[in-house]
Amino acid sequence: MDRKEIEALARLAKLEFSDQELDEFTNDMSNIIGFVNRLSELDTSGVAPASHVSGVVNVFREDEVKESICQEDVLSVAPERDDSTFIIPRVI
Repeated sequence: MDRKEIEALARLAKLEFSDQELDEFTNDMSNIIGFVNRLSELDTSGVAPASHVSGVVNVFREDEVKESICQEDVLSVAPERDDSTFIIPRVI
């Protein structure tokens, strides 16, 4: 990337940079793009695609239908309630 492209990106992002910062960003972006281009040269034909780096699989339990707690028991421990709902303090 050249300096004009960095300036255009900064303008689009509504960012202001000094001349020194623009020079540094231009150098940094050129290095990053160069590194990405080097990665594209690698032969990955024998490498399986990975959606997760860690190899962790789904650790959730299976859904099981269980008996629920009756509404009256739940409301019985509420600090404040009406006939069928909790009453909570207003936040705003």
